[in-house]
Amino acid sequence: MIYDTALDKLLEQPTPRFGDCPICMVRMPSSTHGRIFYGCCGKMVCSGCSHSPVYDHLGKKSVDKCPFCRSLHPTTDEALFEMKKKQAKANNVYAVYSLGLAYFYGRNGLRRSIKLAMKLWHRSGDLGCADAYLQIGFLYGSFRYRDKVKTLDYIAKAAELGHEEARYFLGKWEMMNGNTDEAIKHLTIAATNGEPRSLTLVQELYQYGLATKEEYTKLLRSYQEYVTEIKSVQRDEAAVITGCPYY
Repeated sequence: MIYDTALDKLLEQPTPRFGDCPICMVRMPSSTHGRIFYGCCGKMVCSGCSHSPVYDHLGKKSVDKCPFCRSLHPTTDEALFEMKKKQAKANNVYAVYSLGLAYFYGRNGLRRSIKLAMKLWHRSGDLGCADAYLQIGFLYGSFRYRDKVKTLDYIAKAAELGHEEARYFLGKWEMMNGNTDEAIKHLTIAATNGEPRSLTLVQELYQYGLATKEEYTKLLRSYQEYVTEIKSVQRDEAAVITGCPYY
């Protein structure tokens, strides 16, 4: 164990990182296919509400308005990016994170700058964005830095904020280092928050006699409870339309 965070604190069950959809009030999916960020109002909306028709006060259907604030969708990528920059100035955590991605990949006419991307991700992470801390962790683990301590530290920070993929990587790391008990605890938390790959790893541990049937059953039940929490008819319909499952 080389995390900066104490193990007992790290193994606490985090709150769902996206909470409930602000429209349908059903728990937001962890998968990126299950949610959409709107730069106009700075809201994260589930895929079901995003793909459902929007009606005005006279009952007229519109397909080009934000489902939350009813603003018209921007017609160009440039206009959408300007919205996100405005939200980033207002310290919207996901807008700041998105701006960091734009600098990291050199999108939207920006010069590629890893330094600026890292600065924005640190800012976003400090505001509570788990995705930002995970990106920092991945970058420290890349060939550019190869810093194992900082990699694990930032992945642990992302896991504390509820990031299921970060939690999965901590479980996998513990598993590879022979810390089976800690691995199962991390992977169970990951499953509770929607990471299906945790099922495969604990199943492997069970097959090799390193995990009990009860531990695997508990993890499977945790994932099934997560799926039950996030399922809705609207989201199922959106998944059929887009071809992208949300869990």
